[in-house]
Amino acid sequence: STHSDGAVSIKIPKLFAPNWSNTNNWVIYANIKDPSGMLGLIYLLDHLNTNIDYIDHTFSLDLSYFPNARQDRVTGDDEYETPNTLKTFCNLLESYKCLTVVYASDVHSNVPSILVNKLSEQNHLQSFIVTVPLETVDQIDYFISPDLGAYKKVKSIADNYDLPYLVAQKERHPVTREIELSLTTNVDLTGKTVMICDDILDGGRTFIELSKILKETYKVDKVLLYITHGLFSYNFDKLCKHIDKIYCRYSWKEFQGEDADFIMYSELF
Repeated sequence: STHSDGAVSIKIPKLFAPNWSNTNNWVIYANIKDPSGMLGLIYLLDHLNTNIDYIDHTFSLDLSYFPNARQDRVTGDDEYETPNTLKTFCNLLESYKCLTVVYASDVHSNVPSILVNKLSEQNHLQSFIVTVPLETVDQIDYFISPDLGAYKKVKSIADNYDLPYLVAQKERHPVTREIELSLTTNVDLTGKTVMICDDILDGGRTFIELSKILKETYKVDKVLLYITHGLFSYNFDKLCKHIDKIYCRYSWKEFQGEDADFIMYSELF
């Protein structure tokens, strides 16, 4: 819960007392959607790690989405600097000796796997296979990587299905966050069905702009999108106009009616 002054508090049910069950191994499912959720998790882990009542207990942490995944480097310009806060969170997780394993799905970069020795990750290909039906893959002519950062992940999917792929170029201003996209290829995409693949969708500006290029410049017939984590914090109406269908492993938003026909997701986060 959150107090009026913004302070985050947690309450652990009495049923969770160490003598409640014969098991000494517990799984913590933590769907972190905001900073208060992250603070609550840190408070819980610190309590379990330092309280003598739990000294003989071990814990697994299932995160699904790895908090601060996109803050994986130091960025900025001559005036401002943005710290690598993902590193801070990883170091915290690694410091909790009560944690034996941390589960996550399609982490944004290799930073967590380097800093968290106990990380067990469901990779991009595994997430894709769980989410996208084979009958959909049979309709795809090309997979599209929206930038060089997603290249290896998209290549693994394309290779698995023995299908070709293309890589777009993306530049993002470190402070304004404005993006510039381009796709250079001699491949004739007229009338084709393509699928853009990436790990995280927030507002989807990258996918909207890339879809415009694919449809207006390369005359693509259908643009599908696969993402592992769909935050859908804004721009959903624009996504509906430019993307023909979205496949999502974990969705932050529950869709109904016509929207449910537009997006297919495996699990509501």
